[in-house]
Amino acid sequence: MSKLGKAKYIHPYLLRNLKITRPNQVWAIDISYIPMKKGFMYLTAIIGISIRYKL
Repeated sequence: MSKLGKAKYIHPYLLRNLKITRPNQVWAIDISYIPMKKGFMYLTAIIGISIRYKL
């Protein structure tokens, strides 16, 4: 989980000058932690950047 405060290391943005020209070249993922009454669950979204297709 994310913690508040200043980051110890800032990762470079590797896609800054990348030209996306074909499917399956770049994918993105987001994972969210969702509290529930009896525990928790994770919601995960995966997307192909070039075609905006969500899995």
